[in-house]
Amino acid sequence: MCRATGESNSEWLYDVTWLAWSTDGSVALDVPLVLESEWKRSGIGYDFDKLLLARAQLRVMVFETVNRGQSETITSGLLRRIAAFAPSRPGDRYLFAAWENGANFYFRPYTVPDVSSAN
Repeated sequence: MCRATGESNSEWLYDVTWLAWSTDGSVALDVPLVLESEWKRSGIGYDFDKLLLARAQLRVMVFETVNRGQSETITSGLLRRIAAFAPSRPGDRYLFAAWENGANFYFRPYTVPDVSSAN
C-alpha cells in the first residue's frame, strides 16, 4: 500500500512524501518519492539540500526559471551538490523539473553513477 502523507494539505518533512506502508498501515516500509519545490531562486539550494538527506527511491526538485539556459545552470549547480555530498550513493535517483517562463517544463533525470565500475 502506498499513500501520500499530509492528507490535510500540510507539509510533512518535504513538500510531497510518498510512503509505502505495511498491509495494516501501521509501519512505513519504504519511501518511493520525496519532492521539494521552490519558486524563489534564492531558496532552491536550501530546499535541495533537504532532498540530499532523503533516503527515497526518487528525489524530485521543482523550481522556476526564465529560460532553458537558467534551467541548465541551476541544475548543474545542484548536480555539483550531489557530487560533493559524501553520503551520496551510486544509484541515487533525482529528477529536476524547471518551469520555464510560465510556458513549459525542462526535465532532467539523474542517477548517481557507480564510479568504481568506470575504472
